Amino acid sequence: VARVTAEHTKMLVENKMDFEDLLKMGLVEYLDVNEENDCLIALREENLEETTTHLEIEPFTILGVCAGLIPYPHHNQSPRNTYQCAMGKQAMGSMAYNQHKRMDTLLYLLVYPQKPLVKTKILDLIKFDQLGAGQNATVAVMSYSGYDIEDAIVMNKASLDRGFGRCVVLRKYGTTIKKYTNRTSDRIVPVNRPLDVPANDPKFAKLKKNLIRSHKLLDDDGIAAPGSKIMDGEMYINKQTPIQVRDPVPDHMHNQDSFYKPTPQYYKGPKGETGVVDKVLLTSNEENHFLVKALVRHTRRPEVGDKFCLSREEHEVLCERGWIPIEDVTTDDFALTLDPEEGTMGYERVLETHAYDCNDEYMYEIHAQQISLKATLCHRMWVKKRDSMKYSFEFAKDIVGKRVCYKKNCEHGLDLSQIVHPPVPVPNKEHVEDWLFFFGFWVGDGSVEKANGRVSIAQKEPEMRAQIIDVSKRLGLIFSGECYDISCNYNLTYCKTKNPELCAFLAPLSVGALNKFLPTWALRLSVDHSRALLAGLLASDGTCNMNAKYFGNKAAYAYYTSSTRLRDDVQSLILNCGFAANVSISHDVGYETMLNDRPIVANATNWRISLVERKCHPTVNHGHLHQQKRQTERIVKYTGSVHCITVRTGIFYVRRNGKGCWTGNSSRHGQKGVIGAIVPQEDMPFSDMGICPDLVMNPHGFPSRMTVGKMIELLGGKAAVFDGKLKDGTCFAGDKIEGLCKVLTEHGFSYSGKDYLTCGQSGEPLQAYIFMGPVYYQKLKHMVMDKMHARARGPRVVLTRQPTEGRSRDGGLRLGEMERDCLVAHGASRLILERLMYSSDQFTVHVCAECGLLGYYHHKEEKGYCAKCGQTKTVKPVKIPYACKLLFQELQSMNIVPRLELEKA
Repeated sequence: VARVTAEHTKMLVENKMDFEDLLKMGLVEYLDVNEENDCLIALREENLEETTTHLEIEPFTILGVCAGLIPYPHHNQSPRNTYQCAMGKQAMGSMAYNQHKRMDTLLYLLVYPQKPLVKTKILDLIKFDQLGAGQNATVAVMSYSGYDIEDAIVMNKASLDRGFGRCVVLRKYGTTIKKYTNRTSDRIVPVNRPLDVPANDPKFAKLKKNLIRSHKLLDDDGIAAPGSKIMDGEMYINKQTPIQVRDPVPDHMHNQDSFYKPTPQYYKGPKGETGVVDKVLLTSNEENHFLVKALVRHTRRPEVGDKFCLSREEHEVLCERGWIPIEDVTTDDFALTLDPEEGTMGYERVLETHAYDCNDEYMYEIHAQQISLKATLCHRMWVKKRDSMKYSFEFAKDIVGKRVCYKKNCEHGLDLSQIVHPPVPVPNKEHVEDWLFFFGFWVGDGSVEKANGRVSIAQKEPEMRAQIIDVSKRLGLIFSGECYDISCNYNLTYCKTKNPELCAFLAPLSVGALNKFLPTWALRLSVDHSRALLAGLLASDGTCNMNAKYFGNKAAYAYYTSSTRLRDDVQSLILNCGFAANVSISHDVGYETMLNDRPIVANATNWRISLVERKCHPTVNHGHLHQQKRQTERIVKYTGSVHCITVRTGIFYVRRNGKGCWTGNSSRHGQKGVIGAIVPQEDMPFSDMGICPDLVMNPHGFPSRMTVGKMIELLGGKAAVFDGKLKDGTCFAGDKIEGLCKVLTEHGFSYSGKDYLTCGQSGEPLQAYIFMGPVYYQKLKHMVMDKMHARARGPRVVLTRQPTEGRSRDGGLRLGEMERDCLVAHGASRLILERLMYSSDQFTVHVCAECGLLGYYHHKEEKGYCAKCGQTKTVKPVKIPYACKLLFQELQSMNIVPRLELEKA
């Protein structure tokens, strides 16, 4: 029989007795873990027997605080409850009522915390519902779209836009204004402090520009203004430190600017992301040193991938069907891609398209003589750095102000697998290049008289007329006599020929000046054939400027046309020639000119396609900017949509303002938790009530984990929504499943919690009833943005010349012993050599073939030299890891002489 009776409970309620009195009376006893081995404890009063020694005050008290917050934990597999106890401590939420007035080192806050629909008694005891740490999400348990494999979930984009899973990360940055023994101290310099540079110094303008750029966040006191946006690498405190901190200073209160050295504080945050200076605190520490603290706020929302995109305005992608605006490119298109390993280009299917909305976000814009791009700061540019021999991907924010080369062409043209042989509808079919020249000339100045089956070419210049007749003779075409056009008095000569095969071939292409175009096969030619076709086009409607020099020929070519389709085709053709081209307007509609003393008014825009041969690798931010005055590079704010695509090689061809170049594509990481895809709400399934789930969970996550408690919580949450009452999921107690099912049936729903859903993509009903309802979800503080790390080149350790270690130091990715063993097992010896030496610390040493000792490089003789043998003939260069060379030298310092035996390679 329980010793604590109803009378004792009544006295506790009336405050006539407290818990300590029950302990003193022996009615309540604390048991140690070891004592429990010798006791027989009953969970409930109805379980009491004669041999029972103790009765639990309440069954759920065997659980701790974290486990007591789990609804229906007695229906779960034991390890799952253990995992939740560990993860529940890492969930975001509200941590205190004064959380927005604190200056914690690191603080994660959920923007819209909610109280759970299914609560427990421990939750009420600790008042957890007053500081929520999660959100009630409507979950549909079903397999949907294939992006929910394993633990991945499909998110509703509209739910994310409304704030689901959104969090704020607050991180504290700061510095100490130290006081030194010589009575000097650090100082914070205002923005308007004059520099020690004369105003007439030519470098002053550049220094002033850089000063403004680096101080744009600072307020009048030299500290970042609260509310200002801040990005990685930007200054938030303009601090200066005395150069001399030991020796006495005569007048420490009035030191010159030259007495201080700049030690500014820079913000280190996620690359490409924008934070906000939330607040600034000025205080002091126990040593009476002045402290300046800045709290930076960064809002994060769950999403798949990052915004590696180009702005919507004026960007076009070269695809198989022509130049397509980047926002209109689909996964059915084939975009022109560059293979950097093979040095060729080809049309490949677009794997993914990406679109994001930007609201007053920073963008990188470059507009030069040969380049025009506008991209997000984390877009991957395909550029070559000043100290590099190869092109590589670089973030746009990392090349601001840097001297880099862009790439506009592909020297080797299309890949062999995509090249086609041109059709030759002339008698002498072996003269392919002559036919292509003739065809290009005809596109510009030719037509087809369909009535009498004649092909004619109009030409004014005698030299060009003689050249086209000579080419026609080699092709086996016989031209009739020349006809003088008297009516227009343009001095045009028409060369005409009758050839049924040629006429039938050219008839579909004779569509008038405004509708000219090149056939599909003309854009799939080899480099030589493309150049022959281009030569014919330039000979007809092209011009030659004798002032510029290209490849030794004093000629700069341009092609003119009024057809926008032919304009785009000619630019693509020039790219196939191994060159590049820029498009600009020659003159607009209504332009007047004189021809043979007769006014001519343009009825369409005339386009100029300028051929670029020499400047296919244009450099920006070079030393002649002050002479050219043609470059504009800046960071601008942008509001609108940004778009990008994903292709296999990662490089595609893009055009803006008529200037084309290669650029990197968007990279998809599948990050931000376990989100597999973000689907627009119109594509999500919906119920008869119009309810769309916030997320779709794969049903295969239940059988192996045996988390039945989550399924019961879904029933309880669904019943709580329609009943208007919070449900109890306390361990070993709580609301029964029967009661929850009864509430559902009373409101017209299935007792099993399943709903009739309709597919949002097809509009057809789903073939099965879907288990759907609200579940309390927690967002953990572990986000990929804080852990993601990769690098191509970066800092090295001074001693070993190997890459540094760790994400904070921009370190390399270690290939350890176990990874090496896997490569050894696969026989990938060259890959091992690349990872352990080429990509790490490759170093060239000079080894003597006779004595085997390390020599050195003799700069005067420009040969390797052996100090022991005193000669250069037997010294050979050998590539070894620098750490190996360091080991040899350390062994020599201990009087151990390692010798290398060389063999002929």
